[in-house]
Amino acid sequence: MYNYQKALLYSYKRIDEKIEEYDKLVEYWAYSSKYSFKSTYVLADELLSMVDKKYTLQYLKQRLEKIISCFTQEETKLFEKKYLGVDRDLSYLNERQYYRKQEKFIKNFSSTLNVFDLTETWFNNVCLSVPFIASIYSVVCKKEERYDARKLKAKNTDEKKKVLISETSLSEKGLIAEKNLISDTSCVKGEPINSFSVVNKVWSA
Repeated sequence: MYNYQKALLYSYKRIDEKIEEYDKLVEYWAYSSKYSFKSTYVLADELLSMVDKKYTLQYLKQRLEKIISCFTQEETKLFEKKYLGVDRDLSYLNERQYYRKQEKFIKNFSSTLNVFDLTETWFNNVCLSVPFIASIYSVVCKKEERYDARKLKAKNTDEKKKVLISETSLSEKGLIAEKNLISDTSCVKGEPINSFSVVNKVWSA
């Protein structure tokens, strides 16, 4: 599972927009605070919280840009197509190859994050305090849960089919063996067949 890594990639597209929003929000908050009935301590704490979130986004953007600059040409295309929504020509890949390339890309990206100290612990302690990143992370987690559920359901269905095919095959073999034994039984015409004996021969065959 690469939930937090994918959340970072999806969030990259909107980081600049959110930094600008925090700039405007901080400016508005500072101006309107003189009309507030809240204590100076509470106002200062709220203002610092917004500034802290803005700095988190700036730090994240700086780190991600360094990582993105190290992408190969194909990795850049894979990143832009899936996470930025840019139409890139990957027609030389069939569907299976494309998903394998994306899986390899996210693995490489994950290992690079640790080099730049963007660990999962840091993400949980710092990034999840930023509402829009927390929202993206929640969506990614739910999507992955649905995907895992579909995979498990498909796996269980395949296993049930295999069991059913195996049981059907055994049943058919048993019927054929029974038929052959009945036809080969040296019964005198008119003499009743001992069905119990025949069945025993079938299952011992």
